Amino acid sequence: MEYLNKISEYTDWTFEYVKVASWSETFQKLRYKEIDLICTAHYTEEHAEEFLYSNIPFGYETTLLYTHPDSGITYQDHDALENSKVGLLLESYSSFDFINYAENYHLKYEAVYFKSKNDMKDALDRGEIDFFAIGSRYGTASLSLFDRLNANAFYCITNKDNPEIIQELELTIQEIMFDFPDFEGNLKQLKALEEAGCEIVRMAVPDMEAVKVLGRLKEHSNIPLVADIHFDYKLALESLNAGVDKIRINPGNIGSAEKVFAVADACQLKNVPIRIGVNSGSVEKD
Repeated sequence: MEYLNKISEYTDWTFEYVKVASWSETFQKLRYKEIDLICTAHYTEEHAEEFLYSNIPFGYETTLLYTHPDSGITYQDHDALENSKVGLLLESYSSFDFINYAENYHLKYEAVYFKSKNDMKDALDRGEIDFFAIGSRYGTASLSLFDRLNANAFYCITNKDNPEIIQELELTIQEIMFDFPDFEGNLKQLKALEEAGCEIVRMAVPDMEAVKVLGRLKEHSNIPLVADIHFDYKLALESLNAGVDKIRINPGNIGSAEKVFAVADACQLKNVPIRIGVNSGSVEKD
């Protein structure tokens, strides 16, 4: 959704999000033009014959296999998978990934299919299944990771009689990638950290381009961000203007006392805390 918000800034598009119960219903709505765009579809030859895919992936996700944290099952203990009950989402790429995974390891299991990830997680909590497979975009820190299965690209798709939507979308994605080359990757990492329970993230800010990326990330992420500044005090000042939640500086390499005071005064004015980081290599021997 954050990436779509960024796209809307470039295109002036407005999005209406439609809630659906299953993938089959989603494609049905696209087929009958009740919706215009699907932005998280994996590529299949069957769907490519009917719908128009973007050439540029909209993102990537890894299929993850989870178990309950109280199960006592350890990471990649394939013996524990033998004759187990595994939850799979109907019509999902993660279910196909697990089926291939089980075939590779010659595992016997009972597949239990669900329409939603919430139903699947509830079944795990009730002890009705032993594992479930799901894409990394829906992962949660409250579960125990058993294994990583496969990484897949996902795309935006629309009806074949709407090529202008895909064309403008691809041009916009390319423009965003040019203006903010680290935006997509950093945003994905921030979301993964937030889902894993991370409470604060420190990011290196080596130049003004990094300041711009930092500001954009602040607009699309709820996790507090710390700007890690070295050598150039102006990067600290610009990071404050970008909305950073905390500044980390090393007075030993930031320059003169006047520059350190400039950062301190700006942080005080904006009520932003400072972390002082010092190492012996940056402190004069005298």
